[in-house]
Amino acid sequence: MKNKIPLGIWIISVIYYLSVILSLIIAGIFFLKPNLLTILPGFNLVLAPSIIYSIGSFMILFSILAIILATGLLKGKNWARTILIVVSSINLIGGIISITTKDYLSGLNAFFNSLVLIYILFNKKVKKHFEKIELPKITSDNSD
Repeated sequence: MKNKIPLGIWIISVIYYLSVILSLIIAGIFFLKPNLLTILPGFNLVLAPSIIYSIGSFMILFSILAIILATGLLKGKNWARTILIVVSSINLIGGIISITTKDYLSGLNAFFNSLVLIYILFNKKVKKHFEKIELPKITSDNSD
């Protein structure tokens, strides 16, 4: 029987699932109303439709990968844990770099990713959740 899923893994997975919903909504807007970026306050962007569609396509791809990652985390797949560590490390480094340019919102991102890394690397329940369970070995006794 697999271990009980730690609360933090549930929270991280829910955050990924929520980001999927948001990304798909934004991607839908990009495909249905590509000129919306030109009328939103603070988004005085004039981008070619092909670029907008490319961004929307990337967001759909991100959503698919995020669903796979979140599901892998809930199922205790070690590859999902490894990917989360890599992604959180990259985001942490990017957040720290952004803080030096006075982008303080990225400081929140860096803080969140540092918590994720500490939790996923050092929490005993998390380590147990991602342990591989060995099946009993079946041996045949040919001594008959």
